[in-house]
Amino acid sequence: MKTRCTRCKQGWVIRTQIIATNETLSVCEECEASWEDGKEVTFETFLDMSTVLKSKKLSGTWSDLRVYEE
Repeated sequence: MKTRCTRCKQGWVIRTQIIATNETLSVCEECEASWEDGKEVTFETFLDMSTVLKSKKLSGTWSDLRVYEE
């Protein structure tokens, strides 16, 4: 079941995989708020997708991710 983003309240939160690390990351397709695996999807717990990816020495863009089909 898809969840609405608690940051922008417009986009849907989708499950992705960081290609380089195989970690799961949930990302809002609209504002790019993200939640690492196991984090509750709330406004208080989001991190910007590019910040998370750059902290792993990646480009910080969608090309770093594989989107899970739902």
